Amino acid sequence: MNIAKRCLALTLVVFISVSMMGCFDQVVEPEYDGPPKVQFDPTSDAVLDDAGAVPLNIQLIAPQQSGDSQFPVTVVDTGDIATTLPSDGYELATETATIPADSSFGTVQVRIDSSGIPPGATRLLTLALEESSNSDIVPATNFQFFQLTVAGRSADVGPAPASVTFDTTEAGSTARDTFAVVNEGSAPSDISNLAVSGQDAGRFSIEAPAGDSFTLPPGESEEVALVFTPETTIAADTIEYEGSVGFEFTNQPGATEASAELTGTGVPSSP
Repeated sequence: MNIAKRCLALTLVVFISVSMMGCFDQVVEPEYDGPPKVQFDPTSDAVLDDAGAVPLNIQLIAPQQSGDSQFPVTVVDTGDIATTLPSDGYELATETATIPADSSFGTVQVRIDSSGIPPGATRLLTLALEESSNSDIVPATNFQFFQLTVAGRSADVGPAPASVTFDTTEAGSTARDTFAVVNEGSAPSDISNLAVSGQDAGRFSIEAPAGDSFTLPPGESEEVALVFTPETTIAADTIEYEGSVGFEFTNQPGATEASAELTGTGVPSSP
């Protein structure tokens, strides 16, 4: 009798478990039944200098529509979130944004030209999604506006390579090598005060360029030719010499220094 009761209890437990699993399978996620809305959904709110075309994501908060959803996009130039980017610094690719049929996403494309912004400074571009007269799509209140931070063009100057090691050189002889001053930024930079310094500065010299200053356009480089001359007489097996070539480059609001390290080895001259 006890065995029969236990079997009956186990059967009831299994039946109830299977029934509950069937109920879980039939749970339906609630569907959004509010008014269709659209909002900005960008991946970033900042644009680096000289960005060019910038796509800004937009999202439909509603079931996907059977036809294209269109709505106006405007630039906000008044109030607390006004645009501070000059009018010639941006261009809307289209004044009407579109979310294609059977989709929840679209893009607003803006072309950015930051050449009018001083290096190191930023300006704001504020966009707004407007309600369409031909659609029941309503901009989401909290995400109707989007503010894009645009950085001014800047210089990014440095030596390449960052250090120069001359070939081992006999006393009284010379060795030559080069490095480049490279501007990897998007703004031109004035290079000045190109000079050798360090504990053995007298053993290194700049052969080219002829002057100590020049202007470096963005994406360009200037080769610096160097000469290493150890002492005329070397008594030891080797002598190590060290120095550096330093320079300043402009990147408003100030000037920045950079340098390339120099090393050379001198040995006695051959008998």
